[in-house]
Amino acid sequence: MSSPRASESPAHDGRPGAESVYVGDRVVVLSPGPGSRIVLDVPVELPDERDQLTTRGLPEFTALRTKIGQVVRGTR
Repeated sequence: MSSPRASESPAHDGRPGAESVYVGDRVVVLSPGPGSRIVLDVPVELPDERDQLTTRGLPEFTALRTKIGQVVRGTR
């Protein structure tokens, strides 16, 4: 069993959530501003062993990245 990991991952590549889903076990999206609140809190249920090509090609990865991107952009 792996240890829990935490990271802050802004969307440097223009794809909100992609890096967070790839490296994390859980993704939490906060609302903007000083009074931030949690707007999305989802587990990342992908294999612990991840590599760029295989992991990013998984339908589960794409679905979660899309969901997070929609929340970040305010389209969901």
